[in-house]
Amino acid sequence: MSGLNFIHQYSPGEAGNSRGYSNGANIAAVMMLLRPEVFPAAILFRAMEVLANPPAPDLNDHRILISVGRYDPIIPLENAQRLSAFFQKCGARLTFEIQEASHRLTTADLQVAGRWLAER
Repeated sequence: MSGLNFIHQYSPGEAGNSRGYSNGANIAAVMMLLRPEVFPAAILFRAMEVLANPPAPDLNDHRILISVGRYDPIIPLENAQRLSAFFQKCGARLTFEIQEASHRLTTADLQVAGRWLAER
């Protein structure tokens, strides 16, 4: 079973929640900033800051998990940390996890996502 299939199978099929990996995570992150009413919660694997001057919406009712790879050659850790800090500045309840990994998803990512989903 692929990692994203696992997340879709074991996470509630709640309307409006997003899960994304790499470019999919970037799209979900941008949507949360531009149209915060669309996704009240998101799991973002290997997301990065992509907007130069993002709006700062009120995300107080939003919950976000960002899971990054410490050795990711595509997304520097500092970039993901800036995205995380920005979401927190907007009021999101944010969980930021660093995996001892590269850009690929790992079992640790799925375990973190499972725990995060169980915390609802």
